[in-house]
Amino acid sequence: MLKKISVCLLLMCLQVCGKAETWPTLTEYVSECVLIVKAKARVEKDSGLSFQVTESWKGKFDPENFIEISPEGRFFGRKDEHGLIDVADGQDVIFFFTSQDTQNGKIGRHSTSFVVRKSKVIYAATDWSGQNSFVATTKNFKRKIQKLVKAEQERTKTINSLTYKQLSLLEEQITTRKEELVAKERARYGIPAPIATPAAVANIK
Repeated sequence: MLKKISVCLLLMCLQVCGKAETWPTLTEYVSECVLIVKAKARVEKDSGLSFQVTESWKGKFDPENFIEISPEGRFFGRKDEHGLIDVADGQDVIFFFTSQDTQNGKIGRHSTSFVVRKSKVIYAATDWSGQNSFVATTKNFKRKIQKLVKAEQERTKTINSLTYKQLSLLEEQITTRKEELVAKERARYGIPAPIATPAAVANIK
């Protein structure tokens, strides 16, 4: 009972502090991402943060796709920005990048991040409802994401596997259906069908 009360108080505190928010499910979030990576943090002399990508979980990391990048291929982040809370030198962080984080085709910032602590991450820690939040080991988190990415790729593959003949047949069915609906509406309101003129017939041929 005491534990439930503590959880409720925590959620209320987050809402009052303006930190509680609505999170998408992991499935929804992954589908929005153009890049998901695991990176190792480095605390710079100016107290800023830079990150070296060690694994790509969705998409392919390319330094050329970032607006700001170091000569060594490290991207940057600011402390307390989008999940970068209490990041230590050498700590692993999981980054999510969406299309909304791009400018002129290049990535300018991350959408959110999950700092790995004791080999675990907390997804949607500030979700006010608590329905989409969960704790997972880094290994299981990676497995969940890669499974979702694979399913997404399979769906895309299925759509792209439609042959030209199938697409042509679908287009023909749509055209026929449209003609049927037009004819039905003409009959309903007593509108005569258009008469094909010699010029129109010549154009068809």
